[in-house]
Amino acid sequence: MKDLEERTYLSNLLEVYGDLLTSTQKEILNESINMDLSISEIGEINSISRSAAEDAISKATTKLKEYEKTLHIVEKSENCSEIIAKLKQKDENYEQLLEELEKINAI
Repeated sequence: MKDLEERTYLSNLLEVYGDLLTSTQKEILNESINMDLSISEIGEINSISRSAAEDAISKATTKLKEYEKTLHIVEKSENCSEIIAKLKQKDENYEQLLEELEKINAI
């Protein structure tokens, strides 16, 4: 079982890039990450072997991480969310936070 942080990260990647996967990869990864089904359960539901389920999860996870490595959409979103939260707290480093947002936007 993946730790919570990894599961949350993969769930975010799946939400952003999921439509770039095959429908089967997307569904199997969703069953693994968001529905917390076991490999055996995934195999049974999809009428595939445990090995095929593991392979689909592995390939889909690799693809999602490659998309993020190239596009950085989830990273940018998380960075913007952090800065917005600080701005909502009326952070005194307003100018610095704006510069950080501009850097993120430029990536």
